[in-house]
Amino acid sequence: MLKHSPLNTFIIPVLGFSLFASGCTESKSSLGEKELKDLSEHAVGMNFSNRFDYYPLIEEKIPQSPNPELHQDVLEIAMVIDTLAMKYMEQTGGIAENGTLMNPTMGGEKGIDIYNELHVKDKLRDLLNKAKEHASSSDKSLLQRTEWIVQNKFTGETAYFDHRRLSERPLSVLSLELVLLENYLLAELLNSLSENKE
Repeated sequence: MLKHSPLNTFIIPVLGFSLFASGCTESKSSLGEKELKDLSEHAVGMNFSNRFDYYPLIEEKIPQSPNPELHQDVLEIAMVIDTLAMKYMEQTGGIAENGTLMNPTMGGEKGIDIYNELHVKDKLRDLLNKAKEHASSSDKSLLQRTEWIVQNKFTGETAYFDHRRLSERPLSVLSLELVLLENYLLAELLNSLSENKE
């Protein structure tokens, strides 16, 4: 499984892997079942890393933050993304004993249905507005990165996760792309918390 040091930011190999996934998976026919299983294994591995490496560290540091409200807002944005990724994984039948998703080729309208049922856009938009209200001048970098993810990937008029991608891509690929974004946001949040502590 893909493992990351909690203090690392969005490292180059992961970014390259993300670009590979984005470039090769415009439709369910782009990759075979074996390749999708490999992608799903990375999605599962990174999801575990996010949940068991990042979240405990962040939750421990937030109470000592000079701006805990903002940092909690950003954490909740990551949790919305995590919930969506987990729902997609569950829809494939869950995680097999070998660490891959049970049915990594599954896709179709379920992608957009789950997205809408979870009210992802509304939740992320509301949380981003809260983060803007709570941000101070020293939080500019974290806020900019958070805003870029929310608007460019989810809520903007030309958002990356549009109806076509959500309905055409395998859920395993969507899960991977989501946990990559979550991983990036959690790394930025943890770095911000560490800088503020210093």
